[in-house]
Amino acid sequence: MIFLVLNGLFLLGCNSGAPEQGNHASKSEESIALYVDGIDVTMEELEEEYKYFLGEMGLEKPDSPDHHEQIVELCYNSLIENIVLFDVYMEKKLEIPVEESTIRGIISSRETFPEGFDLLEERVQMWQNRVQRRLAVIAAAAAKSQELSRSIVIEPDEIHQFYAENQHLFTIPLSLDTRVIRVFDPDLATDIHAKVKGGWSFEKLAERYSKERGKAAKGQIFQLNLQEIDPDFITVLEKTMESHVSPVLTSYQGYYIYKVEKRYPEHILEFDAVKKDIEEKLHAQKRSELFREWMKKKKSELNIRIGTPLPFEADEQEN
Repeated sequence: MIFLVLNGLFLLGCNSGAPEQGNHASKSEESIALYVDGIDVTMEELEEEYKYFLGEMGLEKPDSPDHHEQIVELCYNSLIENIVLFDVYMEKKLEIPVEESTIRGIISSRETFPEGFDLLEERVQMWQNRVQRRLAVIAAAAAKSQELSRSIVIEPDEIHQFYAENQHLFTIPLSLDTRVIRVFDPDLATDIHAKVKGGWSFEKLAERYSKERGKAAKGQIFQLNLQEIDPDFITVLEKTMESHVSPVLTSYQGYYIYKVEKRYPEHILEFDAVKKDIEEKLHAQKRSELFREWMKKKKSELNIRIGTPLPFEADEQEN
């Protein structure tokens, strides 16, 4: 998100006394990158915030002018939305805790400090303000979403329709209670399998030979997640009946023999068991839609002008 442009307003909303006025000196047209309802964002400010935007959104530095243009547009949009939300923060007189900087406390307790330590204090204070501004915008978004959601009504027919059209979301796949023996020698695996088929105790053989660890150690029963094992194993185990053992199964981790103790067939959860979850999901979807519509309307009411474009800077290639 982008917050630097809101700093003066934020200080007014969160601190007592006269707020910092920011840079109100006359700005040349060439230095202005963006105008939003009387707020001027300078090229220098935008360049700084663009770097933060890339980092906070997990985006790579663009490698082409077209890619750069797309990200700058996202950056502008984020800035504008935060200006809208900060207006909500101020209008509703929302509050968030303002904490003192740890660095400031350290400095006040010392008579001397290493060269440059005061710059570190400044940097920490900047990030503290940045976090506070982020919290302010989040609080505003939450408050506005809650306000918009008061008009939402989820009808019973909507819940039934969602259940009928999304059966896959409520389908519990086949699961198995199993025991397993894992060894690293193929001949030993073959010998153990023959003993099990001949009536030897799977549990005792597992306790003696199995190298498996954790919940499946020493032949203990565990619920097998079929989505986490080798796909070739799944094909075999899906067909293995209760109290039966699998053939020797091979993977790069060793040789496996499974015994299926209990099968839990694939089934669809009953409507009553998921009704509340569906209602909450539909409510969240409608709340998001209302918020997007509200934000779109608010942005359309703003006086927005793009000034000097943020230039694309290609990485220097080594010769």
